Amino acid sequence: MVKLQVADGIGITHMQQRKFDMFFGPQPEGTEFDEGIIVWDFSNPAHPKPISRWHTGTRWGTHRNFYSGGRYAHLTAGAPGYKGSSTASSISLTRPIPR
Repeated sequence: MVKLQVADGIGITHMQQRKFDMFFGPQPEGTEFDEGIIVWDFSNPAHPKPISRWHTGTRWGTHRNFYSGGRYAHLTAGAPGYKGSSTASSISLTRPIPR
């Protein structure tokens, strides 16, 4: 399942740990999970382009993200050193984010 939110020509999709084997058996080689978000350019909706990624630095990734346009995306995200699964985070989408 992919969660995608698009506003102001920008989209975000989440990446989080998958429980592939729980539903489908062993995970195929080369399909390991990634974590964080992908930021997309939707200025041409027929041909969206990934323009950036943001990583949490943990195995948990992000979940329950919210983006309604503007400067910030709001996420629940893993955080290095945090003992739970996620914390509330806001990231700015107005500055380039390293891939």
